[in-house]
Amino acid sequence: MYEIHHYNFERVVARLFSCAGYNVTPTKRTRDGGYDMIAVRGGVIPTSHLIECKSTQKEKKVGIDVIERFIYKVNELKASTGIVVTNYKYSLDVLRKFSTQAYKYYLKLIDGDQVLSMIKDYVNRSLGTVLA
Repeated sequence: MYEIHHYNFERVVARLFSCAGYNVTPTKRTRDGGYDMIAVRGGVIPTSHLIECKSTQKEKKVGIDVIERFIYKVNELKASTGIVVTNYKYSLDVLRKFSTQAYKYYLKLIDGDQVLSMIKDYVNRSLGTVLA
């Protein structure tokens, strides 16, 4: 998971959100504008979520500067929420500032352990469908 190429990590994340019922539209590979994809879910109250993927090498945590730039983009585009997904972890300053109640419904941070859990759930659902 720590050695995955950024583009492949984006593809994994897009697939996980698609399987969770979102219509996922990736941005262009270059000059993506501060986010990697938009995930939209329709319904009575449709929601749109900007998703930024950060694949880092082990021991290099995602820092606060990345999150602050992303929040600016979420505000600028008036998205329902912002989701940052990393293959590793977030720095302590990110967790202190952005894991608070103030950001609870506005920003979701998904770390590598949670991505692995999402993959496991996806595989179990897929196997359940195949075996049924």
